[in-house]
Amino acid sequence: RLNLNPGWTGELLDQQFEGGTYSINVSQADPIDDLTITAVGSYNGTEHSIIRVIPVPIKVFIIIPFAGTGVPGRTGDNGPAIDATLRKPRGLHKNAAGDVYIADTDNHYIRYVDAVNKKIYRFAGRPGQSGYSCCNPINSRFDRPEGIFIDQGGNVFIADRNNQLIREVIFGGNVVDVAGQLDNAGFSGDGNPATNAQLWNPREAIVDQNGNIYLADTNNCRIRKIDGATGIINTFAGGACGSANGPVANARFNRPRGLAFDAAGNIYVADTNNHRIRKIDMTTMTVSTIAGSIAGYSGDEGLAVNAKLDTPYGVAVNQFGTIYIADTNNNRIRKIDSTTGNITTHAGSNTAGNLGDNGPAIDAQLNKPNKVIAFDDVDGHIIIADTDNNRVREVTDVY
Repeated sequence: RLNLNPGWTGELLDQQFEGGTYSINVSQADPIDDLTITAVGSYNGTEHSIIRVIPVPIKVFIIIPFAGTGVPGRTGDNGPAIDATLRKPRGLHKNAAGDVYIADTDNHYIRYVDAVNKKIYRFAGRPGQSGYSCCNPINSRFDRPEGIFIDQGGNVFIADRNNQLIREVIFGGNVVDVAGQLDNAGFSGDGNPATNAQLWNPREAIVDQNGNIYLADTNNCRIRKIDGATGIINTFAGGACGSANGPVANARFNRPRGLAFDAAGNIYVADTNNHRIRKIDMTTMTVSTIAGSIAGYSGDEGLAVNAKLDTPYGVAVNQFGTIYIADTNNNRIRKIDSTTGNITTHAGSNTAGNLGDNGPAIDAQLNKPNKVIAFDDVDGHIIIADTDNNRVREVTDVY
């Protein structure tokens, strides 16, 4: 089994035997088209050689439509998702069945795409009607909802940004508020019930296996935690806006927008205005930078910590440990290899736009992608909230 980089050339074997020698050289084309094996040997003074070219199956990731036509609107519920219209979708998550939930942000409601029939349905909220109401999901109202997270019980957590709330759609039940004060942005409430606390433009909430909720309290530059047993909220990491690694109490963030868990329960933060991806190690309770430095675009094929990102809004981690970044202002999805720590571009190119469907993902155009979710079936299978294109797009593999 060979695992070679494009353009690799080298000798695999140089073996002497009675009366002669035998060597095998291998070269791999760049771009990868085939593998050339050259065997050269001599026996009793006679030269022998053979060249064999072996076609190599190439895995290519292509981008395909998933939901939305690209025209802003709020039509298409109960029909094929690719024929529906969306307006600035910003949040994504999937449930255990593979259904994908979409925060159709500027339409003020939550929709989902059925994993089997690929149709889109209304889940919660009133299309086009911003505001606040409860309790039946369909009759509830939201105001520019963004982050979505579905816990292991099927409960759906929504960062209801402009209402300054984190809300939960209980599986099979009603919408309830779990944190924040309606229309009262600010910072207060640590050490008290989360429903009495103030938040300021919360963008995402994620839930661990113990029911603890971690939320990106974006304009407060903090990650806050709601205890799953008591409902008490506290600052978990961060404080005044800034940029600093170290113990969670001393770490600083600048408008963090996206959160994700890895398989070990560590938390990854899209530290948006610091142009970095940060990791909260849940064993050592320390914060480190794993990608990014100053705003820009650079670093592909090198270590992610040396790369430049520009205003990343979202982050996701799959079971392979691969990290995907919605590098929003670079109009790309970047990928960090879990083994090498190197970063590459997985989707998107150097031009904002809406082209490239059914072609290589790295040649496609994206427009301010806000979120990405990663699947565990194939490393590289992702779905993107292509926000300013008013679409959701999928990157999948073909040979």
